Amino acid sequence: MKTLAYIQRAVPEIGIPIEIEFGSEQHPLRMVWRKDPGKPAHEIIVYNGTEQLPFRDRAILDYEQNRLKLASTIAKRFGQDHRTIHHWFSACYEGYRQLEQKPFRVYTATDQSVTPKPVRFLIGNWCPENSVTMISADGGVGKSALAILWSLVLGGQLTVPWSSTLSEPVSWVYLDWENQNENNFYYRTQVIADALWNSYGHILLDRAILEQAVLRGYYIPVYAPLGSSYTRLTDNLQALNPKLVIIDSASMAIYGSLNDETVAREHMQMVHAWTLMGITVVIISHIAKEDVRARAKIGPYGSRMFFNLARQIVQLQPRQIQKHSRLDRIIEATIVKNNYGSIDTEPVYYYLFYPSRNCKAELVTMDATTAANHLVREEN
Repeated sequence: MKTLAYIQRAVPEIGIPIEIEFGSEQHPLRMVWRKDPGKPAHEIIVYNGTEQLPFRDRAILDYEQNRLKLASTIAKRFGQDHRTIHHWFSACYEGYRQLEQKPFRVYTATDQSVTPKPVRFLIGNWCPENSVTMISADGGVGKSALAILWSLVLGGQLTVPWSSTLSEPVSWVYLDWENQNENNFYYRTQVIADALWNSYGHILLDRAILEQAVLRGYYIPVYAPLGSSYTRLTDNLQALNPKLVIIDSASMAIYGSLNDETVAREHMQMVHAWTLMGITVVIISHIAKEDVRARAKIGPYGSRMFFNLARQIVQLQPRQIQKHSRLDRIIEATIVKNNYGSIDTEPVYYYLFYPSRNCKAELVTMDATTAANHLVREEN
């Protein structure tokens, strides 16, 4: 006997699913339920395996009348037997409820599925795999430039200026709420690729490696807040299947105050759901001095919830240097939070030259020992 309904996949696999996909052996339809964290309704997407456009709707599925209405609409839309689709929809809901009623799983050290190993960092000590990393700094310091550098290192499987730990080049996606200008983004990306070639061409040897790293990226300007665009963005990310996703920036993507813990929690849950799909997420965040609307002093990384839900935070700050032939300042990148490793790692120092009449694009890096000989001592 053919199976009426089965779960194709669920994210996460236990507890309340953020996304769950159903199939059937009795008809060709596939159905996805996607729930935005913090909202009562699900988005329902139904495919029939052909070129026909999918059916989309949004409803609170805990109400039986909503489920009956949706089942009838889906059957009519795709020309399927109404009784079969009603039974299918009911079976899908039952499967969803069974997952929801199993909020945890118990492991022991002897379980075959338990294989203790450290979390892998994608670039040196940066970017724990399938987790959220935050780049935080004041405006104009170069947060976006560092995110693009990381993208090119992973997209080209480079070993300079920092080494990719992955076994092959990977695709990446840049979600831009900040500037929303594809010409400016690709110009900047090309300048950074030029800087890498001008500085490390003798190591890379082939300029095509950088060109391929750029081509493995996808740029998506986003014009609606994350809460409104989340389901469509998730569709795109599932189709593109990137290893790295950049969010530029938190203050523009998140509607509401970053000092509001409910706002921070719900949005970070959305981002965390992407990590469950095998994506490493980097969020660009401005250093926050205060929340003007709430008239409240807040930490340098937004609310405590915003700080807690990022697994790593890399803080950038410009430092003055002296007795150097070319530089009077340099960017210091310091890991100030690291859930999966030490925060006692030495800072990384670098400076990106943008092209000018007298200067070509170039990336200058400096190890911590060398930088210590040039840094101007900061007075308390």
